[in-house]
Amino acid sequence: MREDAEPRELSAAEFTAVYMRGAGHPFLVLDGVPYPTIDIQCVPCGYAYLDAKLDDDGCFFDIEFVVGVVGAQISSNPSGGGVRDT
Repeated sequence: MREDAEPRELSAAEFTAVYMRGAGHPFLVLDGVPYPTIDIQCVPCGYAYLDAKLDDDGCFFDIEFVVGVVGAQISSNPSGGGVRDT
């Protein structure tokens, strides 16, 4: 496999072998294809949406796809007296 190959032309396994070497992250494997894991601390909060039309057997609906990661934290409130109550 050439390391100078166009990334879009590589299979997932080839891409991982070339570009994820030494990443130090464990891999998840699905159907023999390795997928690197991502530390959640490296993923910024954010979201995106896409307006679309859904065709349900000739009946059309306006829909919206929403994806993203939002922040959440469970902590203790000393003045409230509870543990993990905030």
